[in-house]
Amino acid sequence: RKEALEMAKSGELGYSYDDNYMVNTSTEEDGQVSEGAKEVAKEYNSKKSKYNVYTNNCTDACQEAIQRKTNIIMPLDVDPRPNSYFNKLKFRGVKRKSQYGGRQRWEY
Repeated sequence: RKEALEMAKSGELGYSYDDNYMVNTSTEEDGQVSEGAKEVAKEYNSKKSKYNVYTNNCTDACQEAIQRKTNIIMPLDVDPRPNSYFNKLKFRGVKRKSQYGGRQRWEY
């Protein structure tokens, strides 16, 4: 994780993000996010899902990868700049759906 963050911050990839937000996940959720990411990538590669800088961008792909197989709910974004979304995450955090006695409960 540390190496990926350093690479993103360095500009080595052709752009620099100087902020980040880490979602705390369990080992099971890590596997679910990985599966979700593979599905999202497959949809983009097959052209089923089309990139749009404003409405379907890399932030949206990350949100979808996290939410698809987990009970983690990410806040909506309307700004395509990743650092803007990182700030929203820091302010709002993420929610989790859980079951208690057959009722859904949101955890922050």
